[in-house]
Amino acid sequence: MNSYRWMLVSLWIFFASTCAGPAVPQNEPLPAPVERPPAAKAGPTAKPVDGPVRCLPSWVAESRWYDIHVPRFHNGERSNDPPGTLPWLGDWPPVGIESGKIADVSYGGDLQGVKARLGYLKDLGANTLLLTGCFESSSKSQPNPSVAPTVATGSSTDEADSAGDSASPAFSGNDRVMLDLIGEVHRNGMRVVLHAPFGSMENGQQETGLFSWTRRWMDPNGDGNPDDGPDGWAIGGDVHRPWPEPVFRRWTETVKQANKNALTLETVPPRMKKGDVAGDFDLRVAHGVAYELHRFFAPSVKPEGPSDLMELMRAMESHTTRENLNASVNALSPLHESRFMSSQPLTTGAPQKVAVDDLAAGFRLAMIVQQFMPGQPMTLYGDEVGMMGGEGALSNAPMWWPDLPGAAEKLSGYKSDFGSLLRWLHEQRATRVVLSEGTFRVVMHDADKQVLALARSLPGDDLILVVNYGKEKRKVMLPCGKPKVMIGVLIPNLGPPPLVKNAPQKPTGLTVSAPLLRVNGSRQISNTEGEIRLWLGPMSARLVVVKDAGPS
Repeated sequence: MNSYRWMLVSLWIFFASTCAGPAVPQNEPLPAPVERPPAAKAGPTAKPVDGPVRCLPSWVAESRWYDIHVPRFHNGERSNDPPGTLPWLGDWPPVGIESGKIADVSYGGDLQGVKARLGYLKDLGANTLLLTGCFESSSKSQPNPSVAPTVATGSSTDEADSAGDSASPAFSGNDRVMLDLIGEVHRNGMRVVLHAPFGSMENGQQETGLFSWTRRWMDPNGDGNPDDGPDGWAIGGDVHRPWPEPVFRRWTETVKQANKNALTLETVPPRMKKGDVAGDFDLRVAHGVAYELHRFFAPSVKPEGPSDLMELMRAMESHTTRENLNASVNALSPLHESRFMSSQPLTTGAPQKVAVDDLAAGFRLAMIVQQFMPGQPMTLYGDEVGMMGGEGALSNAPMWWPDLPGAAEKLSGYKSDFGSLLRWLHEQRATRVVLSEGTFRVVMHDADKQVLALARSLPGDDLILVVNYGKEKRKVMLPCGKPKVMIGVLIPNLGPPPLVKNAPQKPTGLTVSAPLLRVNGSRQISNTEGEIRLWLGPMSARLVVVKDAGPS
């Protein structure tokens, strides 16, 4: 195993092993915007390297994350487009732009665009939004990098509410656009975590700049009730240069003092880190999960041999308990990393062209396994419609919206069934407690037949995922526990929806006419050995529901 892959796996193992705490309560409602949140319930804890044990907010276990890069998500207010803004459905990558400058190209994405698409996100089943690219440091326009970040993607150019110093500036018109969006997200029953470029601030300004700036945003109207502020903060790749070691630990404590139901999330890719800061944050994005899912389910783009997904899963099985199953966020395509549907390999090596249909079939299975594994699933905007893109800025193309003019001609790779599958998976996460609280185990793995079975379990409740990731039909004798009991089997129909004769063929999505995922079902009586027989077609999956599970 090479050192990079081992680092990804070992970081997951380390962070999971530092967590312990009572079971996570389910179905905690979002506090009303005008009321103080109820007292925090006990949840899984994350223990710093040295310092007090922190308790995760109880809502974390139910999170279904959606990662939005605001400048490329949707243009909701064209009047604020800067000069040189490119057409939304233009060429990607943009023609004539150097690769190092692609991130600076404007397509007009803004906070108003996020607000306009909240109905889409709610229908998709996402309930926790991570917003990136919505702040910019004043160091881009001023020589003083100690000035706190400000909202960059709004429409207002109004003056700030009142004079402020560099450590805690007053809210600008753009800031108020952000506050309006936060309120609308909460009114839709969702939560929002903001990423800000704290790494651009000088080391000497952490206490006076970062801390006071954070406190201001945690309670914007200053009434002592944090409901009008964000539900958490994320730190990303902009902090790859080292800061004094305890800064982010103290910063997390500052966030908790302002809102004990808020969280901090670390999203820095391992290749960009200078030291391990896992204990300084409540949660971390588990990049190793994405890396190994790509390698396992897209074998034709793996330049370094077999995946270590099974080793990672065995680590999850042996190092997690019901209390710490939610200590990481599993992103199938982390921001600034290669998307699954890209034909480029994840690591260095010669680019390889891969059949799109093969990638799509692998992506469907990877998405199902991602939602089934311990941790909270995160979807990068556009993955649910088949967007492609390589590493860095190449992964951040403008979102493929099927209801924009010219979409039928431009979005030839649009996959409406991806969104249908994701919505169904989110429904399973929302309605089956076992997927957030249940323990995890590998039931079977036959590498020759390319069959994998995983289980999530609570007393009297087993949910078993069976996957055939090969290209041949397979028979599986699946152990389900007790003999002679009724077993339910759900059969999601994976793949594009059937064509309707004489109907115009154009991209459709959740905002237009999203097809519901077709899911068939059957029942079987387990045999005297407690097994059922399943036939799985190529690149297919079954969800097996076992109630009153356990040995006789």
